[in-house]
Amino acid sequence: MPGQPDFIKDSMIKKYIRDTEKLRSSSKVVATINKQLNAIIQKVITEAAAIARESGKKTILQDDIVKALEKHVGRETLTWQQTLAQVLRQPAVNLRDIANGIDEELRRLKL
Repeated sequence: MPGQPDFIKDSMIKKYIRDTEKLRSSSKVVATINKQLNAIIQKVITEAAAIARESGKKTILQDDIVKALEKHVGRETLTWQQTLAQVLRQPAVNLRDIANGIDEELRRLKL
């Protein structure tokens, strides 16, 4: 079995730290970060592939990756503006369902 894939190069991480944080980093630090990030990427891809296969697909789609990321990395907490932007990207048909869901939740919370 081959070793862990090298999705990200050490030099990319070192350059990012230098350029954005204006700090130096040791090779050991960069290698540690890189090992963990590559392992996470591998787990996410493997999980997304399993989700796609379970659905009978031969292609990993956006939803598969999102589910895999949520499982292995966690959910991203969106600001109100980001949430609104995501909602407004939906087709008009879905907006009605979203509005109905919000109404139901408000009634449940008695607001």
